Amino acid sequence: GDIFLFNMITTNGVFTLEIIVSPTGDVLIPVVGKVKIKDKTLTEAYKIVINKCKEKYEDAYVYINLIKLRQFKVLVTGNSNYSGMHIVSSNNRVSDLVESLYTFTYLDTLLSKHLFDYPKNIMISKDIDLVRNDSIISINLFDYYYYGDNTHNPIIIEEDIINIKNTNK
Repeated sequence: GDIFLFNMITTNGVFTLEIIVSPTGDVLIPVVGKVKIKDKTLTEAYKIVINKCKEKYEDAYVYINLIKLRQFKVLVTGNSNYSGMHIVSSNNRVSDLVESLYTFTYLDTLLSKHLFDYPKNIMISKDIDLVRNDSIISINLFDYYYYGDNTHNPIIIEEDIINIKNTNK
């Protein structure tokens, strides 16, 4: 579902188009063919596409940029108003999802103006678990925000389940 902007300049002409990664991890480039980039990093995908184009056209100048990330749904569970399926991008972290779930109400805005220590993000104190491939990863957003430690705030991947526990912290 990622979309790339592809530009190739050859002696035969200039080709500029948007190419979309298929669900099987392939991109189809006219006059070049199918290129498999499944499970590759962005840098590796760029090199693979450029090399495939150079095989067909040795004198080609190839430029490729990622212009749109794919989106997918993750399940949020637990005793929460936010339970259900939510759309995220492939570069979102757990904190990005949590921040998108919680929106300030009018009362929150009033309280934050008058109470200096009013919590800006009430979800920071929740117990959050990430269920990934039958293993449970404990999420600690406080350590992430306070220390900047990304190990407590992993990037969300497909089939992840976010469980927000009801706590009285």
